Amino acid sequence: MDPAIDATLTFDDTKYEGAEVTVRLNPAADVLMRLEELGDTNQWIRLLMAFGEGVLISWNVDNDGIAIPATGLGFASQPMEFCDLIISTWRGEAAINVDNNLADDEAIEDLDLGDMSVVVPVGANGSES
Repeated sequence: MDPAIDATLTFDDTKYEGAEVTVRLNPAADVLMRLEELGDTNQWIRLLMAFGEGVLISWNVDNDGIAIPATGLGFASQPMEFCDLIISTWRGEAAINVDNNLADDEAIEDLDLGDMSVVVPVGANGSES
């Protein structure tokens, strides 16, 4: 079994600057399959809950000084714009991780989360920071 690979995402040059979100780059296959299944059916709340439970590890997000737990419910309670930013950034980082761990002759199919796509630039110029 491969060891867990985690990454801390930051969102410089966005309105979420200062947020630090730690995610699992290599979640279990059942988590990935569940996310893809939910994305295909446009069940957004369930998708957010599954992401929060299976991928989100920790974060420094609060509401008026009260820490929001890094759980499915905590993740689903955030603005959709922020959730989409986290998911799209995670997808990019996870793809880089997979590409770096594949042999030259291997390929991987993109994870399809339905209409869940990048709607907020990560950096001020629209590129990932």
